[in-house]
Amino acid sequence: MGAHDKPCILVSACLLGDPVRYDGGHKLDPAVAALAPWAELVAVCPEAEAGLGVPREAMDLVGDPAGPRAMTAGTGRDRTKELAAVFRGQAADLAALEPDAAILKARSPSCAVESARVYPQRPRQGDPAPGRGMFAAELARRAPLLPLAEETDLHRPEPRAHLFRRVFTLRRWRAARTVAPDPEALRAFHERERLGLLGRHPSLCRRLEEIAASACTGAATEAWTRYEALLREALGHAPTRGTHATALQHAASTLAEHLGRSDREDLGGSIDAYRNGEKTLTEVLAFTRSLALIAGRADLANNPYLAPHPLEREEPGAA
Repeated sequence: MGAHDKPCILVSACLLGDPVRYDGGHKLDPAVAALAPWAELVAVCPEAEAGLGVPREAMDLVGDPAGPRAMTAGTGRDRTKELAAVFRGQAADLAALEPDAAILKARSPSCAVESARVYPQRPRQGDPAPGRGMFAAELARRAPLLPLAEETDLHRPEPRAHLFRRVFTLRRWRAARTVAPDPEALRAFHERERLGLLGRHPSLCRRLEEIAASACTGAATEAWTRYEALLREALGHAPTRGTHATALQHAASTLAEHLGRSDREDLGGSIDAYRNGEKTLTEVLAFTRSLALIAGRADLANNPYLAPHPLEREEPGAA
C-alpha cells in the first residue's frame, strides 16, 4: 500500500522527546509517541536543522499573520529571509519522502499549523493573532495535499479520527492508482469507499460516484484525475454526526433484507442514539459490523468504514 508498509508521518522532534527546543528541552507527548507501533515516524526540527543551535534564542512571529517576519525574541534580529530559504529546502526534501501526514508542534513559530502567535510588533506588544508557523507554511506550499495536524488534535477524539481516516483512505487510493486508468478499478475503489465518503460529505460522494461511472463510457484517464481532485476535497471535510448517520443508514438499508425485524429495529435505534449523542461512533460501527457478519455479508463487515484501523477510531486510547 503506497510507498511505505506503514503510514509515514512527519513529527516535530520535540514531541518525541528529542531535546531540540530553544531552551534545550523537549515536549514529549505520549499520544504522539504511542503512534510508533502503527506508523513510521520521521522526526523533524526545522530550527535545529537550520543550524540555529540548541539552546538558542527564542523566535517570535511579528507583523501580518499571512506573511509574518521571524525575529529573535530578545535581540530583535530579523531572520525571515534566512529561515525561509532553509525551510523551503527542508520542505522539498521531506515532501520527496511522500509522507502520509505531518503532526507538528502547536504554537511553535516554525511548526504550528494554525496556532502560532503572531504579534503586531515586538517586543511582544499587543494581542497576538493566530497564524501558521514558517516551516509549516513552506511544507503546505510544497505538499498542499498533505494532511497537517498539531499534537493537540490527537487529544481530541474526532479530530484524531478525522486525520487518520484521511491518511488511510489516501493510502488505499494510491494503491488503486497503481492500476490506473482501468475504469473497473476506479469503480471498485469507489464502491469500497462509498460508506466512508458518505460519512464525510454525501453530496460530494454522489458526484464521485458519477465520475467513477463515467470512466466506463469516456476518457478513463481524465476520470481518474477528476476523481482524485474531488476525493481530496471530500476528505478535507470533517464528518459530523449527521453525515455519519447517513452512512450508517445506507449500511442498514443494505442489510435490511438479510435481517429480522428485531435486528432492523435495534440497528435503527442504535443509529438514532448515535445521532442524538447517546452512543459513540465506534459502538454503532461495531454493532453494524456484527449484524453484517450474522447476515453473511462479510464484504460489508470488512468494509474499511465498518472495520476501521485502530488509529481511525474516536475513543481515547483506541490505538
